[in-house]
Parts: sequence; C-alpha cells; structure tokens
Amino acid sequence: MQSEQHDEAGDFLLALRVPRVELNRLVSREGWKPQEFLEQHTLQ
Repeated sequence: MQSEQHDEAGDFLLALRVPRVELNRLVSREGWKPQEFLEQHTLQ
C-alpha cells in the first residue's frame, strides 16, 4: 500500500501498487472488466 486517506464522507481512499496480472485477476473475479475498472478507478 502506498497511502491511505479518508474522504469527506469518511470512506477510505487507498493507493495500491499490485502487478497488473494480479489486479486483472481480482477485478475479473468480481465480475468487472479490467480496462473499464482502471479507467474509472485510476487517479490521474
């Protein structure tokens, strides 16, 4: 984990580094498409 913060609503915001293959596996297991997940959840 790179960082941990809370937003205004009290939710956790985590910055993580994981190998792409592992992220794809986890995301797919939850029924999401990896590329769509990255587009929606990657901080720019």
